[in-house]
Amino acid sequence: MRLPEIAAELESLHQARLAIESQITEQKTSLAQIREEKNHVYQEVKSIESESFQVYRQQAQVAAQRKEVDTKIQNLTTKLNQAKVTFGKINSDIQDIKTKIEGNRQRHTDIIEESKKLELLKTRLESIRTNHKDTVTELKSRISAQTAKHARIESDIDEISTILEKASRAAAQYDAKIKVVKGIMHEDYTIANLKEHSAELGIEGLVYEMISWDRQYERAVLAGASDWIKSFVVKDFSTLLSLAEVARTRKLPKLKIIPLEAIPNFRLTLPRDSSVVGVLSDFVKCDEKYAPLKTFLFGNVVLVDSRDAAIRISRSGYKTVTLEGEFFEAKASAVIIDINSKISKLTKIISMSTSVDGLIQSINLLKKYIQKKRFSLKKVEGIIQNYQSRLSISETGLSNADMSHSDLKFKITSIDKMKSQLEARISQLERHEEKLRMDLAKEESYLASLEERISLVHDNYADGENNRIANEA
Repeated sequence: MRLPEIAAELESLHQARLAIESQITEQKTSLAQIREEKNHVYQEVKSIESESFQVYRQQAQVAAQRKEVDTKIQNLTTKLNQAKVTFGKINSDIQDIKTKIEGNRQRHTDIIEESKKLELLKTRLESIRTNHKDTVTELKSRISAQTAKHARIESDIDEISTILEKASRAAAQYDAKIKVVKGIMHEDYTIANLKEHSAELGIEGLVYEMISWDRQYERAVLAGASDWIKSFVVKDFSTLLSLAEVARTRKLPKLKIIPLEAIPNFRLTLPRDSSVVGVLSDFVKCDEKYAPLKTFLFGNVVLVDSRDAAIRISRSGYKTVTLEGEFFEAKASAVIIDINSKISKLTKIISMSTSVDGLIQSINLLKKYIQKKRFSLKKVEGIIQNYQSRLSISETGLSNADMSHSDLKFKITSIDKMKSQLEARISQLERHEEKLRMDLAKEESYLASLEERISLVHDNYADGENNRIANEA
């Protein structure tokens, strides 16, 4: 019963076997294809592996190159960083130098302003010193002038005091003499009285005032003139009469008058004798218009050199006189001997009567003048003291001004030196700044060059090569 079932099962198995063999054949065919494909794939894999090896080797080379490039880039980057640091330092140094230059310029400006102020102050001090010097010089000059004035006033006071003392004594002395002379009514009183009005009375002068002589003929002249030496000289006879009337009216004592027009003109003929010196009138001097006067007094007198000759010639009828003053009238009838006579000063003393009164008044004026001078002396002393006080103040001021001027000159010198130092320092800093700017420009160019080189290295050796290798893979 089971056979059909087995047969059916065997058929089924056979069918299944056929199906499996068909599948195995298909599988074998598929395996052959797979083997063929495997061989093909293997060849392709080998080819790929070979290419991969080449790629790996190229990648290794690229990696080595990349490492070298990275090293170059790192070196360039290090240099770039160093260059940036240097650039920053230089830039910082430039800024620092600019700050220093500005600071120094400001100090330089301040110093210039201070220097101008000091120069202005110096000018003012020099003006003050000049003023003090001028004041000191002027005050010294004034003190010198006032001291000289003080000395002159003292000298004047001493001199006037001496004059006053002598004048007082002289006034007292002459006042006593005048009183005595006036009391005895001497002829000199007449002369003095009339002489005060010479111009009004037509008096030409006194004989002894109108003639002169050499000293060696003095004794002979005085002996020859005798009492006529004190005679009044008038122009004419009418003047003589009017003058005589005035003397009579005033009850004056003895009076002698010589009218010039009444004197005859004659010339004495000298005797022939070796002892004769000449006519005495030839040895007397006077104004030409008074020549008749000396003719009247001495024109008939023979001057001889000895007494014996004088006596001998006198006996011949001539008036004679010796150089020693021995006068002999004609015929030797009378003798006048002039030993040492002098013209009396009584006339002068009497004529001084009004002058003595004036002298006394002058003495009083001198006393007042001395008081005035003493007051002036005290005033001058006060002025000198005031000038000396001002001089002391001016000299102190000048000394202080000199000290301040010296200090100021030292300060100006110091400031000028500091100014020069600052100018030199600013110039040095500017040169350094210029050098740094040149260095900065170089560093800036160097930085740009480094950045460009890094960029080129990146572009040429890194990114482009990697892209090429990636594309090949």
